[in-house]
Amino acid sequence: MQEHFNNTNILFESALELYGNSSDKKFLLACSGGIDSMVLFDLLLKSKRPFFVAHVNFKLRGEASDRDEVFVEEICRANQITCFTKCFDTKAESSRLGLSVQMTARVLRYQWFNELYAEYPIQAVLTAHHADDQIETALINMIRGTGIDGLAGMQPFNGIILRPLLQIDRSIIKSYAEKHQLAWREDVSNQETLYQRNAIRHLIIPELTKLNPSFNKVMLRNMQIWSEQSQLLNTYSDNWLKKIVVKTPEMQSLSINRIKTHKQKLTLLYHWLNRYQFQFEQVEQLIQAIDTTHETKLFNSLTHRLIKTNRDLILQSIKNTTDDIIILKGSGSYRFIHYKIVLDTIDNSIEINFNNVHYQYINADMLHYPLHIRTFKKGDYFYPYGLNKKKKLSDYYNDHKFTLIEKEQTPLLCMNNKMLSLLGHTIDHRFRVQKTTRNVLRILIKKDL
Repeated sequence: MQEHFNNTNILFESALELYGNSSDKKFLLACSGGIDSMVLFDLLLKSKRPFFVAHVNFKLRGEASDRDEVFVEEICRANQITCFTKCFDTKAESSRLGLSVQMTARVLRYQWFNELYAEYPIQAVLTAHHADDQIETALINMIRGTGIDGLAGMQPFNGIILRPLLQIDRSIIKSYAEKHQLAWREDVSNQETLYQRNAIRHLIIPELTKLNPSFNKVMLRNMQIWSEQSQLLNTYSDNWLKKIVVKTPEMQSLSINRIKTHKQKLTLLYHWLNRYQFQFEQVEQLIQAIDTTHETKLFNSLTHRLIKTNRDLILQSIKNTTDDIIILKGSGSYRFIHYKIVLDTIDNSIEINFNNVHYQYINADMLHYPLHIRTFKKGDYFYPYGLNKKKKLSDYYNDHKFTLIEKEQTPLLCMNNKMLSLLGHTIDHRFRVQKTTRNVLRILIKKDL
């Protein structure tokens, strides 16, 4: 047994050494308070390597979840380790994303780790996944149908994630914890076979081991082969997508005609979208929409959204959608989303070319500053130029076949609660230039290429 403990330390140290060392950065340990993460906590303490701790409270087990959080905070305080905690309404997020609770928890967890990594001097995020987790994950992915990437399981190094216990069996981890008299929290739900991972752990793997006592060893060898095959497939997919995905500063687009008849479209689309935190079941729903409907469909991940129109797939970062408002205090040049907008006031005695598509003209005599630019809000209305009657902006958008992105990003020039102009398209009839107008607001609008 002592040899197993020595091997545990050697494998742990080897994993950290392979990742490299940084004198000015720390590791971030993802710590649930369970036995696996507490063993990793102890190994880090003994290694004298500086680290932070991150604990997620998913609010799924009532008071037990809160006690886990307190336990982790207290053990960090006792060892003078900085501890970050985060609570999520996981069930509400699950409903919003259309994913299972377990998958939602995973997405939320890694999203938060990425945020911490960006904000603090973190070298890598350490998770306590071990060899048994690896096998369970592969079987779960096989059931879900995630393809060869899922069968390959977790990688020891994956972006900012490092898994230093991935080659160590659960039994060795338990023996280590008992020998060193570590404290940990037991999640009683781990024994309930209603959950998929628990059913695989307690019911399916024991039966497979009866058929082949070396099942774990064989499975890990297969996963190594699948991992190498996955790398080859991903290289091909990257090269093919580079040829058909059009990228601009605000979005990516892919013609449905380029992908619809491809025999491997499921694999290619999943490879494209998975890096933006879309899940496999969402890609399956997307394929069904491509094959069966010309209607616009919207799919959301935590960081991006995908819009399926009748012609294209449009991928957009959520940060590129906007609820921003910019204030205009007078003439000048302004930027809004990916538009450049220039305002200046001219005399109506100057000959005006109303046919220039880059310019709009508004009766400046009726204006008082500040003005503001924003995007569509529910309930917006205006009087389209040439019509002396009110029209809902949503109806105008639909009548003129605006795309979803155009509806969300077209700038609106407003004064208080009145819309002056749908910039780049039309003005409000009430603010048109007339013969009696003395001063004219000239608006130049250009969209970034």
